[in-house]
Amino acid sequence: MKKSSIFIGLDVHKNSIEIAIAEAVRNGEVRSYGKIRVSNRVRL
Repeated sequence: MKKSSIFIGLDVHKNSIEIAIAEAVRNGEVRSYGKIRVSNRVRL
């Protein structure tokens, strides 16, 4: 069975969270996965 890994990055701001995914190899691809908007009703 082959094992693989990825890295998940979160860029957290007051009104949103940006998500990125990176391959766990040297010079691997890094790509934006999306953005989550945070409403005023959510308390973190």
